[in-house]
Amino acid sequence: MALLSPDEQQLTVRGRVPRELVGALLQAHPHPGLCSRRHPESTPLAVSGVRFRRGEVSWYQAGAGRRPCPFGPVAALDVPVRLAGLPRLAEGQGTAAWPMRDPVSKHWHTVVTYAERKYADHLLVADGGAVLRTQRFALDQAPLMHTVAVTERYLVVFDLPVTYRRAAALVGERTPYSWQADRRARIGLLPRDADGDVTPRWFDVDPGYTFRTVNAYDDGDRVVVDALWHEGAPEDLATQGPAPVVRWTLDLRTGTARSHALTDEVRVAVADPSVAGRQHRFLFSANGNTIARHDLRTGRTGTHDFGAGRRPGQPVLVSGVEVGAEGGGWVMAFVEDVAERSATAFVFDATDVAGEPVAEIPLPACVPTSPRATWVPAGPARSKEMR
Repeated sequence: MALLSPDEQQLTVRGRVPRELVGALLQAHPHPGLCSRRHPESTPLAVSGVRFRRGEVSWYQAGAGRRPCPFGPVAALDVPVRLAGLPRLAEGQGTAAWPMRDPVSKHWHTVVTYAERKYADHLLVADGGAVLRTQRFALDQAPLMHTVAVTERYLVVFDLPVTYRRAAALVGERTPYSWQADRRARIGLLPRDADGDVTPRWFDVDPGYTFRTVNAYDDGDRVVVDALWHEGAPEDLATQGPAPVVRWTLDLRTGTARSHALTDEVRVAVADPSVAGRQHRFLFSANGNTIARHDLRTGRTGTHDFGAGRRPGQPVLVSGVEVGAEGGGWVMAFVEDVAERSATAFVFDATDVAGEPVAEIPLPACVPTSPRATWVPAGPARSKEMR
């Protein structure tokens, strides 16, 4: 994917930026000057960050624009959006889940649910936004699906008790979705190799809600799904407060699901993108004023505390050129200092998040941290240009 053409300015660095980092660390948040009070989820995104060029860094800030459906200019940064109708798919309004990328095919997967329709669509989308394939499946009452997950065999979907309420939409409430205590909660598996319309295999789970999956993978006759899981009704559909990372194990032989918590409550958690869709060992999380590295094999957690009043956004892991193992490379995060009204980008050795950062990059503006950040590597041509 080509980077946008932003306004740039060179930044100073405390420490040393690894020369192997060539690309851009980006984050997105609703544009503060273009917010929609009635439908905040459709507010244009402001994208900003740091561009890395062989040890040098510059400030990256792109102008805001309306998001093309179903994804914005950087798919990994997009949020569930209100679609004003996709003519090729359905009439009326719907929402699209955060897109998830298959690291093998490089295509994006999402699910669109529609208000007052009894079905949903699984979309396979190219980097440029072209819809390559649509699979329709039965899904009643338009549940709000914030997230999906991808394994080698399945697309993981969620039918949870937050559904569309027409009465709320008619009176213009901030969100027309609400918790329905009498509705069952289910996790579904859609076969990725199926042709035409499909029927998910559903697994009943305890009532709860997830705004974000961490990873999912196949394990023989089981499918494992890790997600930030709110037990019972979420406190606020807009703020998406902290929750533990919970592991759901779906047994294909018995049709049952069991769960256990992997972490305490965190605001955001990610796995190494190099093992997306496959079994992972490490999680990286942010909560309060800390970021952490969780080793699921040993049970050890290494934590870096940024100090009072400092709030980190999503940790982003970039694998090292010479590091083939999961969890190696660098972890980066934007950190907002609320009291000082400033922001800094930090770079850590991914194997020693609890240690001192290898680089600190003060930013020229106080940009609020976001639970959505990503690394966009430079393409071959641009990589050569950056040397």
